[in-house]
Amino acid sequence: MAKSDTHMKKVREKLISKQTAMERSQKARKLRELRKFGKKVQQDVLKKRQKDKKEMMNAVKKYRTGQQDKLDFLEDAKPKSGPKKKKENPNNPGQKRQHKNKKFGFGGQKKRSKYNTSDSTNSTTSFGKRQNSQGRQFTNKNKKNRPGKNKRKNNKKGQKE
Repeated sequence: MAKSDTHMKKVREKLISKQTAMERSQKARKLRELRKFGKKVQQDVLKKRQKDKKEMMNAVKKYRTGQQDKLDFLEDAKPKSGPKKKKENPNNPGQKRQHKNKKFGFGGQKKRSKYNTSDSTNSTTSFGKRQNSQGRQFTNKNKKNRPGKNKRKNNKKGQKE
């Protein structure tokens, strides 16, 4: 009995969908295995680091107590491999920082600058100076001395009589 074309099309689509599902599940299985392997490698690395650290601490302890005379264990410690950067002196800022310091000034602390400190409390430098908003001191050069209230009152009484 011959099958119709539409039936054969359905069968072919079904086979293709099964095949893709199998491929997906195999990929997922491989990824899971790789993850497990990666985790295992990471755990091994961490265990190795802990072991090295423990050995180093024991060697330091022995040296401190006097059981060991030489500091050979420090030479055995391998420096971490990786890209080595040349460390700049922390007192000399980088070129970018130097340029900004030159342009804007060094800076300094901005916050908490108005807090009362023991120095500011004991200081009497700010007392006795009257200043306006521009920081200029008030002067009585142009201002004529005005007599007090009682003197002005007495002057008025003296003028009426």
